[in-house]
Amino acid sequence: MNPLATEWLQKTLAEKRQAIEQLLAGNPSLDYINLVTTNSIGVVASLGKNFSYAIFARDSIRVAKDLIETHRELAHDIILILAHLQGTKFDNISEEEPGKIHHEHRSLIFDGQRISKTSEEILRSLQLKWGGKGTDTMTYYGSFDATPLFVRLVHSYTTHYGNDILQESFKNKDGNTRTVTDSLRAAIDWVSNKLESSEWGLLEYRRLNPMGIANQVWKDSQTAYLHADGSMANYDNGIAAIELQGYAYDTLMDALKLFKGDRDTYRWQEQARVILRYTIQHFWMEDYNYFAQGLDRDSAGNMRQIKSLTSNPGLLLRSGLLRDIEPDIKQKAVKGIVNMITGPDFLTDGGIRCRALSHKKYPGFPDYHGSFTTWPKETYEIAKGLHAHGFIEEARNLDNRVLESVKKSGDFYEFYYVNDDASIWYNSHEAIDLIIKAFGSPANMPVPEVGQAWTISAVLAILHHRS
Repeated sequence: MNPLATEWLQKTLAEKRQAIEQLLAGNPSLDYINLVTTNSIGVVASLGKNFSYAIFARDSIRVAKDLIETHRELAHDIILILAHLQGTKFDNISEEEPGKIHHEHRSLIFDGQRISKTSEEILRSLQLKWGGKGTDTMTYYGSFDATPLFVRLVHSYTTHYGNDILQESFKNKDGNTRTVTDSLRAAIDWVSNKLESSEWGLLEYRRLNPMGIANQVWKDSQTAYLHADGSMANYDNGIAAIELQGYAYDTLMDALKLFKGDRDTYRWQEQARVILRYTIQHFWMEDYNYFAQGLDRDSAGNMRQIKSLTSNPGLLLRSGLLRDIEPDIKQKAVKGIVNMITGPDFLTDGGIRCRALSHKKYPGFPDYHGSFTTWPKETYEIAKGLHAHGFIEEARNLDNRVLESVKKSGDFYEFYYVNDDASIWYNSHEAIDLIIKAFGSPANMPVPEVGQAWTISAVLAILHHRS
């Protein structure tokens, strides 16, 4: 762990609150993203015991995107790191596939030093499930959003700084020299091939390893995808999550811009048209004026909407998918999302609930992607989407809630537990004690990690755009 991180963790709550107040006032005592940066491999996910020595591609991409205007070198380095770890072969245990961006990477030696005992125990435990046993590393690929998000990041970088990065070379995980163009094309091909293999023409996640992560998107907890009656979605037969369709569509649009005149141009165009048409046709819930969280299959293999109301459709606001649909449908869809996501079922003092308050009785306890949690990183992503569609005040309102929650809690927490009345438990240990008593929840409920990288980057991005 770097010295800045150690110093931060040793501060009292009062000292942290004072430092954050200075940051919000425009007088930061340090560049806070340096709390989670490493010398060689980008950013760690958090400063907490679980993720302080873990490199998550999804988190790294989010940080790079948030800070691309102010931290060019960091974004550049993250692109090359992800390209280096990109899949090159098929492996059902690690779920590696050619072109696929990794989910989680751990190593016994980190920035030249051996990791903590707790982190080593986590590493060894994960190796038993996800591969790498007998080595000092573990790279697991159980994520379906990291690869299209990587394409979006590279395209965003070229938009800001030009195409020179595409010609840069690096050594891939097998020691072979490749260019960023090679990596980008492999990622695009992975997405396109997944769309081709889907009977629906959509991007569906499905684990290869029975001990792998069941829900291979950012809401990756076991109970993140529930039907409106509380039953589990059928993740073993494939789930097309709503936000994945936006990511896949953007990947295809970016491919058409970055590889003009390519042999696969027609294929990408047709796949994009299918996503555009089917997202509206199959995900839209007329009775709620809102999108379903996803699509799964019943026992007979028939398509079903996952009708529980969640924050996921809010992430579509950042996708070109909503920009490119017919104007009257676009207006209806955007209005439906905005009305739902900023209404009392979702809005809390700290931001947007992961699942609607009206579904609070499921799954029977406050899961960390459910009705009783809000994540600053998702609230900020939704705020950016609102801003992109002209809902400036609504976006600013959400940004304010992110900043206020960080200020009051005295740290950059991973997520916050939320009450029925929309208030936030800023003391997570106190919240968990109360939740266990109230719900009879398991005693090992997740404690939000401190110093979460994408919470830090969200705060810094908000402050940058306001300046």
